Amino acid sequence: MNQRDIIQAHEIEDNGSTYFLPVCFCLDTSRSMEKKDGGTDRMTNERIGPSRLELLQEGLKTFIEAIGNDLTTRYMVEVAIVTFDDHARMLRNFTLVERSIFDNSGRLVRSVAAEFPKLETQGKHTALGEGVCLALDMLEKCKKDYSEYGVEY
Repeated sequence: MNQRDIIQAHEIEDNGSTYFLPVCFCLDTSRSMEKKDGGTDRMTNERIGPSRLELLQEGLKTFIEAIGNDLTTRYMVEVAIVTFDDHARMLRNFTLVERSIFDNSGRLVRSVAAEFPKLETQGKHTALGEGVCLALDMLEKCKKDYSEYGVEY
């Protein structure tokens, strides 16, 4: 049993739910994401506004917060992140947005919110196809894990 399997078994046991929803983000982290689309400063002629990557990071944060603020979905949605630039990589494997920690008697001790990494640009190319294939492979593995534990998705 690998580390993912051990974590998955623990999450399912603590979750108490028999249903999970895996969500995998495929995010462009190529240098083109540094571009700012907010217009041009008339004095300096520099581009202004947030970069595309900053907007992407804010969108990811908003999604995670929305899931975490919903009492039903916070313990059911597992989020993974694949980034792609010159190459695709798994930035984060499937992780619950929030999970409950119980003591031996079944009482809730605390809830732990997952931390998600800050995105950084790399490379000048955009390996979108490689990123999508990696995400699909990760989803297939996740579904296989769910099936092994008798969890619907």
